[in-house]
Amino acid sequence: MVFHKGVLLDDPAGLLAGSGRYVREIRAGVALDHPDEVRALIRSAIDHQTDLLDQGGDASGH
Repeated sequence: MVFHKGVLLDDPAGLLAGSGRYVREIRAGVALDHPDEVRALIRSAIDHQTDLLDQGGDASGH
């Protein structure tokens, strides 16, 4: 599982891996073992991605 702006996410469980400028990832096995923490990271990622959404509609621009 890859998070485009993963570097911005709070990760108290330390699940995110990677050393790139923005991208962080969680390996599948780790994600399966920590569903609640992954769910929290996904919610946080959505909050940080609002710059990619058209404020007047859905993600497709409608």
